[in-house]
Amino acid sequence: MEWGDLRYVVALADEGSMVAAARALGVEHTTVSRRIAALERDLGVRLFIRTPDGQCPTSSGEAAIATGRALQRSILELESAIAGTDARPSGTVRLTTSEGFVQVVVPHLPRFYSEHAEIKIELLTGNRVFDLNRNEVDIAIRLVSTERDDLVVRHVSRIGWALYASPSYFGGKSAEVPAKWEGHRVIHFEEALRGTPGQRWLMEHAQGAIVALRGNSIPSCAAGAAAGLGIACLPCLHGDRDARLQRLGAPVTNGDLWLAARPDRLRIVRNRVVWDFLLELASLERELLTGIS
Repeated sequence: MEWGDLRYVVALADEGSMVAAARALGVEHTTVSRRIAALERDLGVRLFIRTPDGQCPTSSGEAAIATGRALQRSILELESAIAGTDARPSGTVRLTTSEGFVQVVVPHLPRFYSEHAEIKIELLTGNRVFDLNRNEVDIAIRLVSTERDDLVVRHVSRIGWALYASPSYFGGKSAEVPAKWEGHRVIHFEEALRGTPGQRWLMEHAQGAIVALRGNSIPSCAAGAAAGLGIACLPCLHGDRDARLQRLGAPVTNGDLWLAARPDRLRIVRNRVVWDFLLELASLERELLTGIS
């Protein structure tokens, strides 16, 4: 029996399908299937049964999951104990953030690596919320507060949101916030992102406008605006850096930027170094983040 195969068992239990488990682990789904099948052969039992609702553990599977979780906790405790006593920051730090914030972080990485050459950052983006307690990431940069007692949460900055459009959208006329929205076209976020400050503002203030496009990410909505499809409400940190777009006045609404991590992960030197780097970065980029010069 390979003890490492238990991580595939835990991932399948958490994600519910081979494909989702593979995505969470960063491997092919055939690898997950093969390793679990090998573990079942070694143990001589079925660990999961496929149902219409996904992969469901058997009683033996539940025992394997519990053992796998205990093993994960032990490994994390060992890593924290060892890394916390090592004054040299080194190793990999897994950081998750929104696609819009990537362009704020990445330009500062050369300076970071010049000072901390032994630390490597894995940057995970997208709409998926990675779980800090499952050790999917070490640090999360989030646009919504995470109210949980088991996490260290720090407010980093306000995030300005403004209206943007392509110069071609106004056809040479003055680019300004419309007094009346009837006849104008707007770009909305799709349902999963309806809680973003930009989407809430458009729903409240741009009534009567034609929805020309719905996007599931900031870059997709920005691309629609750049193509002249309509007006989008975007974070200033994204819109102000897009040469294809023209901002229509001051920010119309605001959001917030937060850092979150588990306390034990912040006791690891490399994670604390990256945490402090992100706080410094937010201070350096305050004008870009808030949209106010």
